[in-house]
Amino acid sequence: MINNNYIIYKVICSIFVLIYSEWEKSQYNIFKILLKKAMTKLFDDDAYLKEFKAKIISIIKEDNCIELDQTAFYAKSGGQPGDTGSIEVEGIKIQVLDTIKENNKIINVVDDLKDLKEKSEIIGKINWDLRYKHMRMHTALHLLCSIVPLGVTGGQIGYEKSRLDFNDPDKLINKEELE
Repeated sequence: MINNNYIIYKVICSIFVLIYSEWEKSQYNIFKILLKKAMTKLFDDDAYLKEFKAKIISIIKEDNCIELDQTAFYAKSGGQPGDTGSIEVEGIKIQVLDTIKENNKIINVVDDLKDLKEKSEIIGKINWDLRYKHMRMHTALHLLCSIVPLGVTGGQIGYEKSRLDFNDPDKLINKEELE
């Protein structure tokens, strides 16, 4: 699989070669920046992945949070809740209470940091029942969008029920009739 950063790098190189004659001297430094290790979002390649291995790259003690080098935990975004589950480190099980995005990073909020250390190897386990229910709700909302001829202004995915907000200034939809 080709790293997206590599594709971006090749496009930038093509443009800069045309503009700057000194490009070849500096391209190595730009290449290093573009390929700087970013978290691998395992769910992009396999939304059905339930368990994965990773390393802890950062611990935020004051917030009971950790960052992993790769993750299958989906972060709260766009009305979709973040994943929960567990992380096992050297036989110790830690609950993942939420998964959030912060400064373009995916962060796991955990119940207890125990004696976690950076670079520790972990096994992450998604709360699959919850994730799969959210996936089905997400799909149902897309289906709803396809039959309601109005723009969507917002939405929220939940375990038991979800909602979509439509741009309906002329009050074309009678909510009571739909229920």
